[in-house]
Amino acid sequence: MRTVIPNARRGSPRTAWELVLAHYAVQQRITDELRAAVQSPEVKTKLDLAGTEPTGLGPDEFTAAYKRDLPVWEKAVKDSGATLA
Repeated sequence: MRTVIPNARRGSPRTAWELVLAHYAVQQRITDELRAAVQSPEVKTKLDLAGTEPTGLGPDEFTAAYKRDLPVWEKAVKDSGATLA
């Protein structure tokens, strides 16, 4: 099985979403601290080695990215002929 990391290219379409989600009632301070941690050089380096590109998107930015990417992946799945069994 080919792995994603050796075959990934910067700037290529995402192949998976990796999210940290929090309940809407979580204090903004906590989500801000989490976003800052993901952007820290130490964490960014470890995530980069794992083949991910941390963005630290907030809810509105993630929603926009999801809506932008969804049609691309819907078409790819439809064109592939994939079905759920």
